Amino acid sequence: MKEPIVIDFNLDETGYGRVLFDIDVSTSNLRNFRDVKFKLDTGADMTTISITDLHNLGYTDEYLQSRPFSDTIVTIADGTKVKLQYLTNVSLKFKDREIQNTKLHFAFGTKMSNLFGNDILKMFHVNINRDKSLLTLTETAEPPQLADGEIAIQIYNLQGKT
Repeated sequence: MKEPIVIDFNLDETGYGRVLFDIDVSTSNLRNFRDVKFKLDTGADMTTISITDLHNLGYTDEYLQSRPFSDTIVTIADGTKVKLQYLTNVSLKFKDREIQNTKLHFAFGTKMSNLFGNDILKMFHVNINRDKSLLTLTETAEPPQLADGEIAIQIYNLQGKT
């Protein structure tokens, strides 16, 4: 079993208590990793990134508009239904651990946020310790043992895998 990925987080300032954390992102377009802030969203089916942050990563609109579309239509937070486009071969790095070959989804004409969603979360047991501001992602077949004050979230792959 690999060591868990432990991520320091902050809570957003809106009063909703959303978990915010930094991820170093690298794509086939980049030669190194760049820091991007994400929100943990256990209700998001897909991990998304804003067009603004894609521009900050060096992508042009012309290149992004040529990227493939997902097969499904999703409803984003403001109620808009969109077909998301995506980048493949994305690497996400947390301190010294890297998750490779992931996708980042995006949509033009929306105010889409950077959301860390279930397409990646389903690979882990997720523990949020608000007292210590730690998010722990554990690759294991068994649920983790909980300490006082921790919340465990099991994300199941709806296609039958856990």
